[in-house]
Amino acid sequence: RTTSDLSLLNLDAIELVQGDMTDSESLSRAAKGVDWVFHSAAPVDDWVSREVFWKVNVDGTRMLLEACRKQSLSRFVFLSSINVYGLHPKPNTNEESPYVGKHHPYCETKIEAEKMLLDAFEKERFPVTILRPANIWGPTANAWTIRPVQRLLRNEVRLIDGGSGTI
Repeated sequence: RTTSDLSLLNLDAIELVQGDMTDSESLSRAAKGVDWVFHSAAPVDDWVSREVFWKVNVDGTRMLLEACRKQSLSRFVFLSSINVYGLHPKPNTNEESPYVGKHHPYCETKIEAEKMLLDAFEKERFPVTILRPANIWGPTANAWTIRPVQRLLRNEVRLIDGGSGTI
């Protein structure tokens, strides 16, 4: 994104290219001549519509895949999510576990994108690696667990009975 803070990246070691996940021409330009693609674009706000999740996570991944098929990629790394195993994965979940994340459009669309990429690997040996991390943390993390606390500290949340726990 053009609004991203890139100050923490070592830009001497990589070349950064940007594309719009909803614009196939933009993705074709971004993929031209690259060796590796790290696809980490996805809406992470719970309040976006199912259509937005689908447009970025499935349609966008399909357009990026098509753009990358025209290149001589060494590797396409797709950042998926542990939520393909559901919102509350079981303790022994591993990469052989079945998809069960059908309760939220984020999970559903990550599953669909994975299936598409795995199909490309199986049919044409497309060089894909899929990562399924849990939460991603870093110096600028703004996870959903932080936002409610920040809102409480700014007095943006009304508490029943002043927060005393009694009504």
